[in-house]
Amino acid sequence: MKKVTKLKIKDITPDKHKCVIGACPTIIETNKDTYIIIGSIVESDILKKLSLEKKVGVNEIAIEVPKSLINIKS
Repeated sequence: MKKVTKLKIKDITPDKHKCVIGACPTIIETNKDTYIIIGSIVESDILKKLSLEKKVGVNEIAIEVPKSLINIKS
């Protein structure tokens, strides 16, 4: 039987994007070498206008976050 690893997460959102109340763009790092990114859903009509609708798979959604959320300088 395959062993299931418990998912562990760490909020690595830059401080200037963190908020206490409400929905905010967020980056979560997991112990599976992945990120969970929380942002605003890009509506399908906008995806079509940008010719991006075929890039979004059946179990996927397109999200939009502020550029500064991801532009982390090393």
